[in-house]
Formats: sequence, C-alpha cells, structure tokens
Amino acid sequence: MTPTLAGRLQTRLALSLLLGVPVAVLAAIVLDTLTLGGALLGLVVITGLGLGWDLLHNALQERRWDGDWPRVFTLLSWLPEAASSWLVLRAFDAAAPLGTHLAYFTMVWGAVLLGRAVILPVLLPRWRHQGQRLAGAVPSTTVPATTPSPEAAPRQLGARTLFPRLQPTQQRLATLVLFVGVVASVVLLAPLLERDDTSPAANDPRLANGEGFQSTSKRKTHVHEDGDVHVHGPGGDAADGTAGGGAKLATWDTRARLRPAYVEFRAGRVATPLRKARMTAEGVLVTPDPLQAAWFGQGAAPGQRGPAVLIGSLDSVFAGLHHAKPGQALRVVRADGSQIDFTVDRVTEVDARSFPTQKVYGADDDPLLRLVGYDDDSGRNTIVFAHAVSMVESPAEG
Repeated sequence: MTPTLAGRLQTRLALSLLLGVPVAVLAAIVLDTLTLGGALLGLVVITGLGLGWDLLHNALQERRWDGDWPRVFTLLSWLPEAASSWLVLRAFDAAAPLGTHLAYFTMVWGAVLLGRAVILPVLLPRWRHQGQRLAGAVPSTTVPATTPSPEAAPRQLGARTLFPRLQPTQQRLATLVLFVGVVASVVLLAPLLERDDTSPAANDPRLANGEGFQSTSKRKTHVHEDGDVHVHGPGGDAADGTAGGGAKLATWDTRARLRPAYVEFRAGRVATPLRKARMTAEGVLVTPDPLQAAWFGQGAAPGQRGPAVLIGSLDSVFAGLHHAKPGQALRVVRADGSQIDFTVDRVTEVDARSFPTQKVYGADDDPLLRLVGYDDDSGRNTIVFAHAVSMVESPAEG
C-alpha cells in the first residue's frame, strides 16, 4: 500500500524517538566535537525538518507517482536534509563543525531509513499494508475473491529499482550494500573536512588579521577618529567615577599597547600573574608552564582592539574556568597599573582537534578577551569569551 501522510509522520516521530535518541547518545561518545546536548538538539532539528520533507514527499507523490517514493530519490534526500539541518543549527550558533554534523546526520538518517526499510516490516508486518500508520490504522476487511477474465487482466509493469538487471533477492542485497557503503564512507570521511580550518590552541601558529570573524555580541562600539572607543550595551556606558584610586572610564585609547601583568576572575577562581607566551622559531605557540598563565603576545593586548588571548592549564591556574557563566565580571591589570574590566559573553568547551581558531584569534574592532584553558590529559579546551566594558586608570593617572 502506498504510504499515507499520517503514516509517514507517525513513522518518522516513532523512529526518531526509538532509534534517534540512542544514536544521539552513541554519536556524543564517538564524535569528539559533539556534546550530548548538541546531539539531542540536532536530533530535534533533523526530525522537524524531516517532517517537512515528508510533507513534500507526500505532495509530490500525489501529483507525480501512483506508488511509493522512488528508492533513488529516498537516497538522494540525504543531501538537502543534511544541508538544511546544518544551516538551521548554524543560524542559531548551535552547529557542530561541518564534518561532525555530516557524520552525525548520516548516523541518524541511516538509522531511521534502516528502521523504515528493515525493522518495521519484520516486527510489524501489517504496518506496510496500512499506509505505514502506527496509530489509527483502518481495520483490515475481507474482500470477496473474484476471478478476472483473461482479457481484463492488467499488464504487469516492472518495478522501479536501482539494479533492474538483477534478481529481486540480489537487488535487495545490492541496495543494502550500497546503503551501508555510503553511510560508512560519510561517517568515516566527514570529520576530515574539519582539518583545514581548525587546530589545537597550544600549537596554533595562525592568526586571522583583519578578515574573518565579526563580533556577534549585541553591544555596539563607537570608535572615535583619535582611536578612543566607547562601549554601549551590556556592561557598557559605565559612568565616570573612582575605583581603586583611579577614574573609571567607558572611553579609552584602544591604540595603547600595554603588557598585561595580572588577571583576576573571582567567579572563575582565577587570580594569577601573567607572562608572555613563548614562540618557537617556526612561529608555533609553546604550551605555557602548567603553574603559570600566559598572554599571547602576537595578538592584541587587553584593552586594545581585537581579541587578547590568555592561556593557562585547567589543572592549576585556570582550574575554575568551568564555573564561568555569561554576565560575570573579570579584570586584567596592566603593566602601568591601569585595569580593564570585562564581562563574560559565553563559555564553551571544545576538543583540541577542533579548536575554533577563527573565533578565538579572528580580528575584531572591539576590545575583547579570551581565556583559554587546556587539559593535556583529556585534550579538551575550555574557552571564556568576554568583552571590555570599562577601564580604571592607574592611581598615578587618576
């Protein structure tokens, strides 16, 4: 029986729940750059778009075909479903790296397709004959047998198949082999797409200078012709006043490059002096001493335009970064005694093999801060993204 719209939708929801959730848990374990929360969110998006795809299937089927959707089109549906789900997740800043998403989507898509083509026909034989409906199926009725006249017998049409020259049993086997091969190839090869634009934090020699990442914060920054910057938005528009003996300013010269001497982040249990990170002759960042935090000196300094990057070990100086939350305040003391106050925008945890180089180092017109905590044992990085909100002058200047 040709699948009904209700049957398609019911089957999609049931398989996404019964097979999709276990696959999401497995994918979060197998794929290093995919968290369980990200996998479940991706499953919701994939299922929602899949329901829309089923609506399109049904509409085209009623206009073009008398039977079920051709098998080759079922396999080709992988491309638009994979692309659309990644674009939706990316629009909400929740997408995994492209290769990881393709591998995960293929696992979910393959599990649903396998359940529809193999598992349900075996466990629920009547499912196929009830329009694939799992609920509200029409009870079967007995139709009186009739003997058609020879001249009225319809002409049998050949079934559409990917392998028309093979026997039915061979056709099913060939289709299964093709399906397994495609799924396995995507799952194994898709993560390779991530290697061109990501690398670990402690071994990343690259910087994006002037092109690439644009700030996504809701704050607005007005840069004056003389190089001063005024911050509007969360934490901005701070009133002039006194703090620690110096004036607290919402406008300061972002051209001034002053070495950071100390970072204090009470909520993240961070309070440590800073040293300048060393570089090899090849320009590769050397992992700092585990007992010391370091400033990436080839990037911006705290208070300058662009992201200032501070690096430390999650086993010692940055051990409390997992306590960081958006909206919390932190401060960097500079060599002249002045202080730059920052507000946390977001916190993320990534695998070192998929380090978001562009988002951490990419050029920006705003004065930003990145705290990058590394764990050599697990290969994970915790990254705190923050933006500057004010400057406290040194007591001598105030």
